[in-house]
Amino acid sequence: MTGRVSCLAIVLAAAVAAPVHAQRSFVFQGTVEKVNGAGGTVDVKNDNIPGWMAPMSMTYRVDVPAVLKTLKGGDRITATVYAGDTAKLYKVRIAASPAKPVQTALPPVSYVCPSPGEESFVDDRPGACPKSGAQLQAVRLDIAYKCLKTSFIRESPGTCPTDRTDLVPVTASVFWVCTNDPQREKHYLEPGTCGDGSRREKAFEVRPHGDHNPRHGGPTVFMSEDLYHHVEATLVAPTRTQPALFRVYFYDEYTRPLHVSGVSAQVVATDRYGKPTGSPVPLVLSRIRDGNAMETRLPNAAVPSENASVYFALRVKLKPSGKDWLTDHTFTSYSKEPVSKAVTPLANPRPNPPGPPASLDPLPETTQDLLAELQKNMESVTKEWQDGSLGAIWYPALRVKDVALTLQRNHANDIADSKQAQLTSAVQQVTLSAWQIDSAGDLGNKEKIAVLYDAFRAAVGEILGLYGATR
Repeated sequence: MTGRVSCLAIVLAAAVAAPVHAQRSFVFQGTVEKVNGAGGTVDVKNDNIPGWMAPMSMTYRVDVPAVLKTLKGGDRITATVYAGDTAKLYKVRIAASPAKPVQTALPPVSYVCPSPGEESFVDDRPGACPKSGAQLQAVRLDIAYKCLKTSFIRESPGTCPTDRTDLVPVTASVFWVCTNDPQREKHYLEPGTCGDGSRREKAFEVRPHGDHNPRHGGPTVFMSEDLYHHVEATLVAPTRTQPALFRVYFYDEYTRPLHVSGVSAQVVATDRYGKPTGSPVPLVLSRIRDGNAMETRLPNAAVPSENASVYFALRVKLKPSGKDWLTDHTFTSYSKEPVSKAVTPLANPRPNPPGPPASLDPLPETTQDLLAELQKNMESVTKEWQDGSLGAIWYPALRVKDVALTLQRNHANDIADSKQAQLTSAVQQVTLSAWQIDSAGDLGNKEKIAVLYDAFRAAVGEILGLYGATR
C-alpha cells in the first residue's frame, strides 16, 4: 500500500477479445484510479455490484487493450463483467461524470454476507447470501487506519501506539456502539444517543480484502482471481554461507497467514519487461512457525538497488488442476522485516508520521507554475518507472493528474477554442492513467504499468504542447 487505500487489487489475465460467456453478466460501474498501458491493466474502484463484487479497488485487464489509451484517472466507466471472472472488464466505456459528487455525511449503506466463505459478497439492497441463503447485513464501508501487527484502528492517519510504526490504510465497516448499554455489541449505522444519554461511540472493523499491506518487508501484497489467496514476495539478502532467499508468504482475505497445502510455485528472474533471463526455479515449503510460506535460494540473483532494480516473475498453482497465477515483483533493495520503533511515553501523539503525506501539497495557481509542476512530476514518474519502483510511482502520477485537472479547470481559456476537445481528451487520459498506474503499482504488474506509462506520458506531452503553443 502506498499511504492511501489503494488498496485492493487483482492481477488479471490478458486477452485479445472477449470470449463468449455462458455465465451471468453484470453491469460494472466504477472510477478509474490509474491506467497501466504498459501492463495492459487498469485500476478501478468499483461501485457495489450486487451479486458480483463489493466496493473495492482492484486491477483489471480489458478485452480490448486499445481502450486503455482512452482512459485516465478519475474517469467514470461502465463495462460488462461475468460471474466467475473477476479479472477482466469487457466492453469498457467512459460514462458521463456528474458535475459535482453529492457530498454525504456518512458512507452509503451496503449489504454484506456474514456466512463463512461468502464475506466478499456485497449488494446495494437487502437480500440473501447467494450460497448459504443467510440474510445480508447492512454496513457502511469506509477507509480507516490501523496498526500493521495489532487490531488498533482509528479514523485518521497517525502512529501505532504499541510500536510507533505508521498506521496503514484499510477498508473497514464503520458503525456506532453504546458501551454502557446491555446490548453493547449492537452495531448502529448512524451516530446518536445511547439509553443513558451519552453519545454513541464510533468504531471500525476491517473488512475482507480491506488490508493489503505487506507484513514482511515485501513491496506489496497481490490478490488472486479467487478473491481469497494473497501473496507477498520478499528477497532476503545473502549471508556468508547462503545465497539470497526468495520467499513468498500466503495470506487469506484478511491478510492472515494461510497454511500452504497442495500449492506449487516457481520463480524466474526477468528483465524489466518481464522477459525471463534464466530458468524457472521451484519453491519448497518454508520451515516457519505459521507454515504459510514457500522459498528457494537464488545463487545467481543480482543485488537490488535504487539504480539497478531486480525483477522476478512468480508462477503459482494453487491446486494441481488449477490454472497458473502469475505476478511480477520488482525489488530495489533487499527485504527486511518491519522493525518496531522504541516506545517512549509522550504526552501527545506524534504528529506528521513519516512516509507519503495523507494529502498532496497545495498546487500553484498560475499557468506557468502549474506547467512547471506538471513537468517536474512527470519526470519523477519517469524516474520511478525506470528504476522499477512500482510501489512509489503512485505519488507523482497522482500529482500529475491533479495538476492537469487544475489546468483544465482554471486555465482552459489559455487554449484556443479549436483545441478544447483535444485538451479535454488529454486530461481525461492523464486522469485515467494515473489511477491505473496507482493500482498496477500495488499489484506489481510491470506489463500493465508499461502500457499505462506510455499512454500517460503521451497525454502529458500533449497537454504541455497545447499550453506551450500559447506562450
